[in-house]
Amino acid sequence: LVDMLMTCKEFKVCYPLLRKLDELQGSNARQLCMQAVCLTCMHKYNQAALLLEQASMLNPDSLGIQKLMLMVYENSGNEEKKLEVLLHLEELMPENSSITTETGLCLMKLNRFQEASQRFYKLELEEKRVVPSMRAIAWCALQQKKYDTAMRYYTKLFRIPGAPRWEDYLNGGHVAWITGDIPHALSLYHQYIK
Repeated sequence: LVDMLMTCKEFKVCYPLLRKLDELQGSNARQLCMQAVCLTCMHKYNQAALLLEQASMLNPDSLGIQKLMLMVYENSGNEEKKLEVLLHLEELMPENSSITTETGLCLMKLNRFQEASQRFYKLELEEKRVVPSMRAIAWCALQQKKYDTAMRYYTKLFRIPGAPRWEDYLNGGHVAWITGDIPHALSLYHQYIK
């Protein structure tokens, strides 16, 4: 019945039955995850996170559990907890460029630009997601007041056909302005306006 209700997305009906199963049989990682899915669909992210943490204790290297936790923390806006999960996923899948990118972006949201830029340098060296990595490196450098590095990366972006976006010209203009290169800043701001 629980499996059928989950398939039919009847989460409000399914959740109490899963709780009853816990009382009768005890918890296991699968049931805890199913309860967490129900709670997530009911927008009860904190309760879902607690259940997923319990499931993770029972099965710490389960990618499915880790990805569910990532989704719950994303929906709840808990960037610190999301980062913890991403760092664990990086350990489990060190060559996964999506996880590396997500970790870098999460670090940027937490204003940890040095750590974020290290992820994007890695991606650039591995020639994975090169243009987005260059953009992220430039932004991180700008935030850290490493203006030479920021301008170097924005200039690289400007040389790649189709790569620059409006925000690259705007941010590049800011870097040029901050460093006192007003003519270059004006040129970049005009590109941004176009």
